[in-house]
Amino acid sequence: MLLLIVDVETTGTNPQCDRVLELGAILYSVPEQTTVAQVSTLIPSLDNPVESINGIVPSATQRVGQTYAAALGLFEVYLAQADYLVAHNADFDRQWLGKAPLPNSPKPWLCTAKDFVWPKVRRKKVSLSSLALSYGISGIIRHRALADCQIIAAVFDRVHPLEDFVHQAIQRCLRPQLGNAVAEV
Repeated sequence: MLLLIVDVETTGTNPQCDRVLELGAILYSVPEQTTVAQVSTLIPSLDNPVESINGIVPSATQRVGQTYAAALGLFEVYLAQADYLVAHNADFDRQWLGKAPLPNSPKPWLCTAKDFVWPKVRRKKVSLSSLALSYGISGIIRHRALADCQIIAAVFDRVHPLEDFVHQAIQRCLRPQLGNAVAEV
């Protein structure tokens, strides 16, 4: 099983009027419990009204030239290989796929904030930084796409047996009484 851990940084919270500034993704192998590949890119933008939150300077996004197109191509390759997409607060990240320049995907999503019952976390819903700290991961860089993906991958590295853990999350998502965080398969 391959998971594609995805995170985006945006100019705001509304996909109808805001834009994606950064994409990060990690292709993660569950059986081998390891990162297979990763990609990260800024996406050109003339402004960033939430620069104070994500720290992405608009002029830096202008420096990527056409390299972001190559990164998006890699993202599409990873997307085609993945069995599931994973994000912390997946409802947020899922709404940006299909918005230019990101491709859409019918793949099912798992949310690390809602769909997993983390053995080392006592609360039902947990922040990404709290999840990381619960698993001994420090030095967290927040609100950058690839860094957030790397936190999730590092937590997956510490959960044993991961295959059983992921299968439980998938089964939990498929039960109608608990809500369906996974898109129809």
